Amino acid sequence: APEPEPEPEPAPTPAQTAKYTADQGTSAATIETDGTYDAQTYTSTAADQNALRVSYAYMSAAGDTFTKTGDATNTESSNQYGMNAALLVTHGGHGAFTKASITSSALGAPGAFGYSKGTYLNLTDSTVTTTGNNSPALETAERAMMKVVNTTVSTSGYASPAMKVSQNGGMILAESSHFTTTGKDSHGAYVNGDVTLTNSSVNAQNTKAAVVRNNNTLSLENSTLEGNETGSVPYNIVLYADPSAIGTMGVQQFNATGSTLISHHGGMFLVTGTHNRITLKKTTLQQDPGLPILSAIGNDGAYGWGTPGANGGHVELIADEETLNGDIVVDTISDVNLTLRNNSVWTGAITIIPNAQGGEKYKTNADIFIGAGSVWNLTADSQATTVNNLGTINFNGHTITLADGTVLK
Repeated sequence: APEPEPEPEPAPTPAQTAKYTADQGTSAATIETDGTYDAQTYTSTAADQNALRVSYAYMSAAGDTFTKTGDATNTESSNQYGMNAALLVTHGGHGAFTKASITSSALGAPGAFGYSKGTYLNLTDSTVTTTGNNSPALETAERAMMKVVNTTVSTSGYASPAMKVSQNGGMILAESSHFTTTGKDSHGAYVNGDVTLTNSSVNAQNTKAAVVRNNNTLSLENSTLEGNETGSVPYNIVLYADPSAIGTMGVQQFNATGSTLISHHGGMFLVTGTHNRITLKKTTLQQDPGLPILSAIGNDGAYGWGTPGANGGHVELIADEETLNGDIVVDTISDVNLTLRNNSVWTGAITIIPNAQGGEKYKTNADIFIGAGSVWNLTADSQATTVNNLGTINFNGHTITLADGTVLK
């Protein structure tokens, strides 16, 4: 009988690849051993170099000073991976810093950067200052977490947010802290993850207060969010999504409780190319009364915010124990679902306008629910798809025209 065929050799197991292959440059000093490192001074003057890198180690420090000069040769790597940051905590490192002084004065030189899942960076009673372009003060990426308490943060360069969550998300928690930016396109918060502010203030003096991207969340409690946008997209808080994120799991959210939102130029909210939920509770909005508090509209695609004509804004706006003053604008490829509850009062009008790019009309554009005890005070003739009123509508001589042709007055 013929010999049986030999069993084939099993394929070799492929070598495990590194989970993160980011270009993080070099570091002037590195901590890879657990411990306490008080009253240290870390300095970097070279390009693409951290003043201090904490990698894998669990460490704490009080009274450390960080100084960073020397430009990044690649601002994409500095803003996604932490290359050239003054302080980088990475690859599962834990760094807890008290009374730290962090200063960077270079192109692409973030202040404090947390990179990769399992990484934690804590700043308490500290200061973080950046002056170069493309230099966020605080940044997380790849699901790192950062917490700042009683800390003062400022940036003065172009495109240098006070807080930034970037590459594949992360988290920043701020308590009793203060954030100021003075450069163009230097938002108070750029959110591609989760940012929570408690008893804190944010003041973007030459641009939008905040940008929220994709299915991520910005939350405020007893905090102030202030912006001064004078550019081509004159809104204080912009919420949008990349086309690839539309229809994915999760909900983009903006939440504010007991807070103050201030827009020195432009309307308050722009929702475009995304699905979003905005919840306002006992929160004050201050802005130009002649501009909408909310615009849910498509866009021309110039910023990559979806396909023109098919990139409407879809938003659920919940007003809870809230007083709103101002109009709402929605275009025909977008929709607003507005709920007034718990004795909320809205004084304003809603207008449905044609989509500027001629997109196909969405199935609904404006659905309004007024709960018991809540009030809508009309300031102009309005349009809506539906109105469900269990509270009070004061028409003040104006009308509401519904999609089926019914005129309420």
